[in-house]
Amino acid sequence: MREADQRGSGGDRVLERGGGMDGDRFAHPDVRMRLPAERALAVAERALFVAERALAVAERALFVAERAPAVAERALFVAERAPAPATRAPGPATRAPGPSTRAPGQAKRAQAVATGALLSFATLALAGCGVGNGSVPDAASAPGACVPAGEAVALPDEVRESSGVAFSLRFPGVLWTHNDSGWRPFVYAVTRSGMLDGTLRVEGVAARDWEAMDVTPCDAGSCIWIADTGDNGERRSDVELVRIPETEPGEGTPVQGERFPIVLPDGPRDIEAMYILPGERIHLVTKGRNHPVTVYRYPLPLRPGQAVVLEEVQELFPGIPSFRNRVTGASASADGSVVLVRSYDLLHFFRPDPADGTLLPMGVEAVNLRPLQEPQGEAVAIGSGGEVVLTSEGGPLRRAPVMNFLTCGVLTGG
Repeated sequence: MREADQRGSGGDRVLERGGGMDGDRFAHPDVRMRLPAERALAVAERALFVAERALAVAERALFVAERAPAVAERALFVAERAPAPATRAPGPATRAPGPSTRAPGQAKRAQAVATGALLSFATLALAGCGVGNGSVPDAASAPGACVPAGEAVALPDEVRESSGVAFSLRFPGVLWTHNDSGWRPFVYAVTRSGMLDGTLRVEGVAARDWEAMDVTPCDAGSCIWIADTGDNGERRSDVELVRIPETEPGEGTPVQGERFPIVLPDGPRDIEAMYILPGERIHLVTKGRNHPVTVYRYPLPLRPGQAVVLEEVQELFPGIPSFRNRVTGASASADGSVVLVRSYDLLHFFRPDPADGTLLPMGVEAVNLRPLQEPQGEAVAIGSGGEVVLTSEGGPLRRAPVMNFLTCGVLTGG
């Protein structure tokens, strides 16, 4: 019997049971293993999967711990500005009931709780929780660089872990996105208001850990590129790029995926960021999990179905970044003159050097993304007219994934 664990359109798990030479006698394929070596291999692979998931859970816990100080600071800010007790006029007048009579006590308790939480998490930070050896500095928002264009928009229920985003070239007002690992190979079309506009089902691919996407001109008119390059354990040997023609979305419209296997020259790396320059010149940026953040490029020509060794372009930042400064997304402008690279907290601006393709700082201070309060900032894409979109995975306590739009004057020379 075959038992496949998949997610439905709403994120629920759906178990599909199929027949086979063993019928319905067994509930797990490992039981059907006849040779001890095959059974041992299956157990080892499953143990590796469990270990990778445990690592992901630990990283999520670390992410929550690092966000806690900001939450505590916000609570303290609110508590300190709670209304002061009103002075009661002399006389027998009856005090009007209402919450205002309890405000002083509530404010004091809230302030005490917030202060305690802030001190507790500060202690954790000083003890080394979530603090790496990175040298990417914190930065305040660069005046005039980017401003929010409205409130955050919730993504549809089908998109619980948006890891990539791109503006459509064919359908005005549509953005493409996809989920992280553990989901079916679907690409989702969403409107600017966060409504689901349709889906594409990518056939012929495994979708092990999709982490980034882009839409570029191609021979078919316009194509969607997807990077199946996530590798938390940095041991994958099957990372690849996938290309599909940009197709009108429907209800799981089938689209055949074209696969481009890739190999990193210095061993496996976790990669969550991709940007593509004109001419389908593909670049990947490592996350910086255990090594410095590094930019690689796919050497042309494109060779579908053939494993190609990437070329190293540069180490983008010196040293291994702290957790909050690990790279989670990148995007290039349509003319290739600007490249954005984001982490959980910062948005960096670069210009590709025409001579060797290295990314050169634009001299614009990195934009601080923390005020957006993304549950877990993952992706970035450049649109037209200085517009930038950011997407996030869902956060703890069932916080919904969101999409934020920014207007960045630096992209238009403003």
